[in-house]
Amino acid sequence: MNKDTASLNKEERVALTLRGVYESLGYRKYKMSRFEEYAFYLNYKSFLPFDRIITFTDIDGKLMALKPDVTLSIVKNAKEYKGGFEKLYYIENVYKPDKNSRKFKEISQIGLEALGEIDGYTTFEVISLALRSLEAIEDDFVLDISHIGIVMGLFDCGELKGKECKDKIIECIVSKNPHDLAKILAELGVSAETSERFKKLITITGNLGEALAEIRGIVINEEMQKACEELEGVWRSLKGSPYESKVKIDFSIINDINYYCGIIFQGYVRRVPRMVLSGGRYDKLLKELGKDVGAIGFALVTDELNGYYGDSDVLDADAVVIYQKGADPKALFNAIESLTEKGIKVRAETSKPDNLRYGKLYKFEGGKLEEYDV
Repeated sequence: MNKDTASLNKEERVALTLRGVYESLGYRKYKMSRFEEYAFYLNYKSFLPFDRIITFTDIDGKLMALKPDVTLSIVKNAKEYKGGFEKLYYIENVYKPDKNSRKFKEISQIGLEALGEIDGYTTFEVISLALRSLEAIEDDFVLDISHIGIVMGLFDCGELKGKECKDKIIECIVSKNPHDLAKILAELGVSAETSERFKKLITITGNLGEALAEIRGIVINEEMQKACEELEGVWRSLKGSPYESKVKIDFSIINDINYYCGIIFQGYVRRVPRMVLSGGRYDKLLKELGKDVGAIGFALVTDELNGYYGDSDVLDADAVVIYQKGADPKALFNAIESLTEKGIKVRAETSKPDNLRYGKLYKFEGGKLEEYDV
């Protein structure tokens, strides 16, 4: 940790690092208002994973909402490029209901979005940035990857009809429940061959490269073939990189099929006992807002990082200057400024502080600074 970031907590350091990473590849920062008209979220609430939003009435009588989502705002306001891209990143807080406490929670997020004609390079660029985002937290991380086209392609086998049966099957895949999955498929009269393909969705795991052969074995139509080729493209780009072993296949990642439409992924780091990153391809949202381009992106939740990464080495100040009451303010300030001009962060105190973490200790006496052992 260098002295420029010594006083920053984990969340702040991650944000500072990722800002540089994203901007190095041409992503520009997107800043949105803390609130938006409630009608906007109401019109597109099917793209939100929850139905409760904090609202209030503005001075002019309009019903407003504290922002529950950033991507919706980006898609609404972003320019539409044919043959080009709108590349944006954000560092924002959103307001969502907490599943555990039944209360609303302010959640810090860092994320990025690429909007335009999404090709293989852009897909790999976003996945690479997701990997680098996890790495900014710690070295021990994994990115689980899936593809909606593989999962939904199996439903086009001609043996399954009705939304209810599809929902039950998807629930079994998400929960990795082969017993109930087999029971449901048997009740529906699905052939043994098709049943085996569905069961494979649960059992295919591990490194993406090693899993591709098994994935090819369950392909039955053009949609699945296209999805398999896209996963193979990601693997070819990852092969030989430091991230080759960090990407795992997991078809239980289905997320919201009304929102995502292609590659989807989730990221985990060792110290945090839950998912910290999620993202994927979400062209459906853009089409709903009348924009005929594709989109891929992700969001990294950062508000809990400080709790899991105890920053015992983070200093409140690089140096503390102890002065006596009645000291000449101008002389004291000039002495402190001689340190701050060197990039040293200074706290001036009248006694040695017990509740601060600092590096060096100085005393201001007789118009001069003298360094003491801490």
